[in-house]
Amino acid sequence: MNRILAEVPAPDFPYPKKTLSKPFFRKKFLKIVTHVIFFLVSSAVLILATPFNPISSQGDQTLNEQSKSWNGETIYFVLIDRFKDGSHSDWNYSEMPDINSFHGGNLKGIINSLDYLENLGVTTLWISPVFSNRPSRFYNYSAYHGYWVWDFFQMDPRFGTLSQLKELSEGLHKRGMKLILDFVVNHMDYDAPFVKKFPEWFHPYGTIVDWNDSFQLENFKVFGLPDFASEKPIVQKFFRAVARYWIEQVNPDGFRLDAVKHVPISFWGSFNGFIHESYGSQFFLLGEFLNGDESIVSNVQATGNFDSLFDFPLYYTLVNVIAKGKSAKQIGHRLYNDYQYLNAGNLATFLDNHDVERFVSSCEGDLRKYKLGLSFILTSRGIPTLYYGDEVGLPGSQEPDNRRDMNFKLNPEIRNFVTALLDARKSSLALKKGIQMQLFMDDTTYAFCRFTPNEQAIAIFNFASSTKNLQIPLLAAQNEGQILNEAIEGKNCARIHGKNLFWSAPSMSSGLFLLPKSENIYLDLFNKIQGWKKDPWFLGDVKVTFELRFPEEKNSESVRPKLLEAKLVGSLPAIGKWDPKSAIPLVRQGKGNAYSASLKLPSKGIFEYKYFLKREKDVIWQKGDNFLVELPESGGIHLFNNWEP
Repeated sequence: MNRILAEVPAPDFPYPKKTLSKPFFRKKFLKIVTHVIFFLVSSAVLILATPFNPISSQGDQTLNEQSKSWNGETIYFVLIDRFKDGSHSDWNYSEMPDINSFHGGNLKGIINSLDYLENLGVTTLWISPVFSNRPSRFYNYSAYHGYWVWDFFQMDPRFGTLSQLKELSEGLHKRGMKLILDFVVNHMDYDAPFVKKFPEWFHPYGTIVDWNDSFQLENFKVFGLPDFASEKPIVQKFFRAVARYWIEQVNPDGFRLDAVKHVPISFWGSFNGFIHESYGSQFFLLGEFLNGDESIVSNVQATGNFDSLFDFPLYYTLVNVIAKGKSAKQIGHRLYNDYQYLNAGNLATFLDNHDVERFVSSCEGDLRKYKLGLSFILTSRGIPTLYYGDEVGLPGSQEPDNRRDMNFKLNPEIRNFVTALLDARKSSLALKKGIQMQLFMDDTTYAFCRFTPNEQAIAIFNFASSTKNLQIPLLAAQNEGQILNEAIEGKNCARIHGKNLFWSAPSMSSGLFLLPKSENIYLDLFNKIQGWKKDPWFLGDVKVTFELRFPEEKNSESVRPKLLEAKLVGSLPAIGKWDPKSAIPLVRQGKGNAYSASLKLPSKGIFEYKYFLKREKDVIWQKGDNFLVELPESGGIHLFNNWEP
């Protein structure tokens, strides 16, 4: 015990006097840390021996189990310094009137805005780090964002006091809302006293150069910031102590965990397991793992014992489709891969954050496109996460322009639109927790439903620049001739005929339709789809024939020796999962110019594929976009493609 106390530093490193509002009370914190370390030592064997029990997939969860999860929440992220100044003191922390200086936003400003957030309709507040940060500029940059940690056991007085943070937590809980604290474990500030006092706790390597090198990502410095040696037991114990302190002082409901890919996954599995063991499974652990491949994201979510990760794969797809005008079928392909996640309903969906361009700016200020993005994440599966200003269309390009001061008066019509969507989400169990199923897609249209055994909501998106008269197939027959009102903006009504919904969709717009509730009307379908969401082969398979044709002159006998192999690879595991080593070879049909392969793929599968040639000295990939296919539920399909290498 004494040895560990000697190794774990007392959390009272000196903060420059000119920035302190109060002296730091050393004895109080030493007592707390002693208690924390005693707990860690006495329970270490139990914690390390406890196996990881992954959370169930969304398809496996009953609605009662889902009611305990976070997928009914809506998160609102505030960068404290840029939201609101609620102080009436004469203190002015702004060092320079520029985007990289402190602007004066603080906890008091957030506390004064709780009614605003509650009326907006969000249910959870996530705030940027409150740890004390670098007291002075680093060249032309200030630590206004909170990620250049100076001392993990002190509040930064520029943001507020510990008592104000407690007041914020209590104020949220009185409103039935939740609080998420931003938690940093990868690094500290460039000149933090901690780094000089315990240099052996940090990696000795330089700054990351190759961002595709996994060793550099986990062991080198991110933009020169001292990188914790997270694999060391003493570092892991230290961060458990830090976590315990803030949880027991502030009573938050979860942590947003920064820079996941820069910390070994073994650290996350152990740390997150400790948090859940100590504070229960409902303490929410949301990781920031920036990667667009759902197979990698899902593996990190499971292995790291995260409740949720940010849905970067869906984010990139929404940017491509809505902002850049790519085919809406990309959305269908992205969501089809939800089966890879433990629980896609617990992913944190978003349009932007403090690290990427504001979505409204990605849309070049087109509010019609922007509203399409908002309506998608606020009706789709997942936990919608709004970045401060999203509700008013606050613009901003790349960092730091995406961190402008909040403007509460901007675009009130967008705020009303967001509030209406959040009201609908709160009132509909289908929108909060229902299973999501695709109903229809083409290059400029996407429609899905979300349903429980008793209710259904249908969301339709027209990305075209003209009105479209749509016929959307339904999961089950409804009352013939039924008229459905559009739930958000009162657009054109929709009409039910047979098993179809007919709607004249205005250009660049969305529609939300809430069908009448009826006891167990979708129960059989609900049970069936649960199996399919877990296993893509649940509905069976269909035979798919791929046929690739070359121009005749490219396949003459004089050219033939140069063409060694033609292969197919795609997004499904059965066609290689984009690994050329697992690609499917195509067989030449006689002496002609056609090559083909036939295989069975999952019914109703949605996938992308592409061809490549393996010649004597190189590999040639087919140019252009990937081919995207939606398979039928039964029968077969023959896919023809031409290629002139």
